[in-house]
Amino acid sequence: MDLRDLYLRCCCRQDQTLLYGRPMISRRASGCWVWFEGDDEPYLDLVCGYSATNLGHCPPRVAARLAELGGLCDQVHSVTSAPAVRLAERLCRLLAGPERYRVYYTVGGSGAVDAAVRVARAYTGRPIVASFAGSFHGFGLASLPLTDESYVAGQRVAPLPGARLALPFGDIDGCGRILRRRRRRVAAVIVEPVQGAAGFVLPPDRFLPALGELCRRLGVLLIADEIQCGLGRTGDMLACRQLGLDDPDVLLLGKSLAGGCWPLSAMVARRELFESLPTSGSTLGDTFSHNAIGCGLALEVLDILEGTDVLANARRRGAEMLDFLRGLVGRPPVAAAWGLGAALAVRIAAPDPAATAARIVQAGLHHHVLLYATGPARDRLKFAPPLTISADETRQACRRVARAFDDALP
Repeated sequence: MDLRDLYLRCCCRQDQTLLYGRPMISRRASGCWVWFEGDDEPYLDLVCGYSATNLGHCPPRVAARLAELGGLCDQVHSVTSAPAVRLAERLCRLLAGPERYRVYYTVGGSGAVDAAVRVARAYTGRPIVASFAGSFHGFGLASLPLTDESYVAGQRVAPLPGARLALPFGDIDGCGRILRRRRRRVAAVIVEPVQGAAGFVLPPDRFLPALGELCRRLGVLLIADEIQCGLGRTGDMLACRQLGLDDPDVLLLGKSLAGGCWPLSAMVARRELFESLPTSGSTLGDTFSHNAIGCGLALEVLDILEGTDVLANARRRGAEMLDFLRGLVGRPPVAAAWGLGAALAVRIAAPDPAATAARIVQAGLHHHVLLYATGPARDRLKFAPPLTISADETRQACRRVARAFDDALP
């Protein structure tokens, strides 16, 4: 039986395989390119698994390391692994070092957010974690109340564990007014330094350091969620430091941490947060914590990010693509374009912007380029090319996107 027919018979329709209106079943991927069942021509991927494959698909060094690690050590109950210990030291050094930070591993972004919520509540004794309008922090039960309602059907799985306290992204005065009223009940504020699902929305200058100072004054923890925007997507290792927030209380990493080849996420938090918790019990725990394969792949990813010119390439190629997108502004239906590093987006202005954005995505399939419509109103297209994309592939991407825009216009 054809795999696409088998999918329709056996797989649930909520797994996003039908995101493009038909079954899209990958059979091979390499670099910027993906081959799908029933189609011999590859597609140029400008979504990158929502930034999970920052180094491109199946990066050779990571793939070779995966083959090596698979024969060395797998999951061993209740003990750590050598790669996990080495990775913890590397992740602490992304911030102020092991003198101030410690690391906890889990699986998936929602798992990391869930762990951060539990630690913040346990440390402060307060129940509320505030988040921002437009934010996305996952689909777990602890992360659903933190995620903008426009992205989720939270009411369908109510009651959720905690009410949503939404802050205005970019408005430090508005944040201050809300937090001061609720300070005795707010444990933490969680923020995406660059809002991924909103369309790589950038904060105003000095907003993040001002938010850090506000949280310190109020005795509220600050959690930087870099699960999507971290590890090179914005052209630097950490978007929070790039934008002036040097040392958050908690840093969350995931998606591309293991090169998109293994589900691994990490919570890097101030050591006193961990030291306030019991060493055993149900506060933290995960079967696949310390996984030797995932942590070993993450070490290889960090070696590549820190030891090659991949971040410089992301900045160069991102600037070229941003120039192209800005050249579309003023031509219907593009109203605005922005970006940082290889995190790029445009806003669609049309009588029905969501429908227009959806048509552009569908038109992209005809030109074998994968695009993604997003934002609270679904009126934005975000572009997340691999950080390793070449100059020629960037030119190809721009040509294919331009054709998709032309084909989608009435």
